[in-house]
Amino acid sequence: MKKLALIATIVLGTYCAQSQNYMDAARISERVNMGDARYASMGGAFASLGSNFAAVSDNPAAIGVFENGAMEFSLGNKFSTSKTSFLDQTQRGRNTNLMLNNLGFVGKIELPKNDLKAKYLNLSYTMNRTNDFNANYNMEAYNESSSMTDNFLKNIENSTNDYISQNAFDTYLVDYDSSTSKYFTDFIRWRNGGQERGPYGITQSQNVSTSGRSYENSLSIGTNFNNIVYLGGSFDFGRYTYDETNEYTEADYADNISYFDNFTLTQKLSQYGRGINLKAGVIVKPSEMFRIGLSYHMPRYWHITENYSSYISSNYFANGDSWSYTAPQNGEGDYKYEYNITTPGRFISGASVIFKKSIIVSAGYEYMNYANTLLEADDYSFNDRNKEIEANLRGAGTIKLGTEVRLGPISIRGGAALYQSPYTHFSPAFGKYRNVYTGGLGFRNENFYMDMAFIYTKTPSFRNLYSDYAGNLIATSTNTEDTQVLMTFGFKF
Repeated sequence: MKKLALIATIVLGTYCAQSQNYMDAARISERVNMGDARYASMGGAFASLGSNFAAVSDNPAAIGVFENGAMEFSLGNKFSTSKTSFLDQTQRGRNTNLMLNNLGFVGKIELPKNDLKAKYLNLSYTMNRTNDFNANYNMEAYNESSSMTDNFLKNIENSTNDYISQNAFDTYLVDYDSSTSKYFTDFIRWRNGGQERGPYGITQSQNVSTSGRSYENSLSIGTNFNNIVYLGGSFDFGRYTYDETNEYTEADYADNISYFDNFTLTQKLSQYGRGINLKAGVIVKPSEMFRIGLSYHMPRYWHITENYSSYISSNYFANGDSWSYTAPQNGEGDYKYEYNITTPGRFISGASVIFKKSIIVSAGYEYMNYANTLLEADDYSFNDRNKEIEANLRGAGTIKLGTEVRLGPISIRGGAALYQSPYTHFSPAFGKYRNVYTGGLGFRNENFYMDMAFIYTKTPSFRNLYSDYAGNLIATSTNTEDTQVLMTFGFKF
């Protein structure tokens, strides 16, 4: 095959147009049921209860319910298994991760008697993990109808200025026939004035490894008005890290295609971000039996630094000879970019019933409109990406339920959290996206407490591989099951 020059300029706009997308927006915005063991074991249904460091992330008024100074920390171990399906084949992946889930400290300042009957002022610092991205996904299947090179060919024919397809051209996965003035691949070519396709018969495999987490650091202030109304506010600093290595391979193990042996597309993504926002909340206790909580989280402003690389290597074999190509070379496939993302505000409400201080039944609801996520940068307009976010994301809620039974110093807990999908192509029904089921135990005395939580989470997801020559989306589907054990140790003073 003789290579002819393909003139293409890899510019900043091309990178931005293909990297940041609606899935990044959803990942940065989403929160899952984490925090300390008591909070987690009751499904996170703490918006109306308070007196819990993890609950401060939901409702800052929770800090006003504390009657003593306290501090705590939580450690957890998560075991994750994934089942990825593609073309009727299923592969498994596994991951284990030790984590620091939360830290918290609250100090109490007694207030002098006043007309508002404000009893004391509480000041706190809390750190709560709000998401975890550690996972492994694997896929392998035999495909007789399409190849990723179909997508490379279509992009080059349409002059989409796609730098990955440019790399495919530079590694001979797509070539140019001067006799027909057409681009072609090993699977799609032009003969006798018409297009000829196949044979395919290739083994496709993908290995994806992700890691990272998001944390929320909160400086909070709360107060108590006559043990009836509790007010709180917080200034929050978010931290977000996400790393992904995605290795996709197509190979002709059955020797169905002349010359072609295999190619591998390796993509690496690293994101790091810091964000800030404000929260305010209230808890009302109209009687000893009932509590109601409301809070609002203002939109969070993030600054994201992103590093991305993409490389293709291809191998060909015929008559005892072999050829290998790699593109780009000399680090030309490495990109770094900084941009801003504003994630939408969040509304949280809750109600709880307490029977004789020994049985708690609590419920909560959260809502966030993911479609309002906004990407911005000083040197690039994200208009197309923001329209994509509006088209692919939507408002989604979370229902949280929890209960606790106190038997002297021992507590038995259970709960659940049902998440709506923020993606428009998923069912909007509760129970069809992420489901969390929890349980736990606790021990408390005057100066010390210890809690244990067991958390089971099941989440479906998808991953786009490519579009075939006709424009049909080729994707994998994955069901991930996470099992987490969480321990919290706390001290009161």
